[in-house]
Amino acid sequence: MPPSVDRKLFAGFEALLRSEVNVKHIEVVGSDGDLVKLRGKANFRTLGKVYGKDTPKAAAAVAELSADELRRLESGETVRRAADGEEFAFRPDDVMVEREC
Repeated sequence: MPPSVDRKLFAGFEALLRSEVNVKHIEVVGSDGDLVKLRGKANFRTLGKVYGKDTPKAAAAVAELSADELRRLESGETVRRAADGEEFAFRPDDVMVEREC
C-alpha cells in the first residue's frame, strides 16, 4: 500500500468497496508500475518550436523514453536524452504520457 494511504481509513471502506464492485478480494499495490505500461507520445506543437527540422528525431527519442524517465516528466522534471548523435531536453509539456493495461 502506498505510504500516503491511511491504512485504518482504507480498512474501514474495504468491505463497502468489495460489495460495490462485487469482488471477493482486493489487492492493494504500491504503485501502478506492475499493472500498466507507460508510453511517451510526442507533442509535436511544443517540440516543433524547439527542434524545428529535427522534430522527427526528437519524436523518435520520445518513443524510446523509459518508464522512469516518463515518471520524472510527470513529476515536472526535464529529461535529457541522447539519440541519433544529438541531445534532446524534454520538458513535461513536450511529452504526453499514456498508460496501457
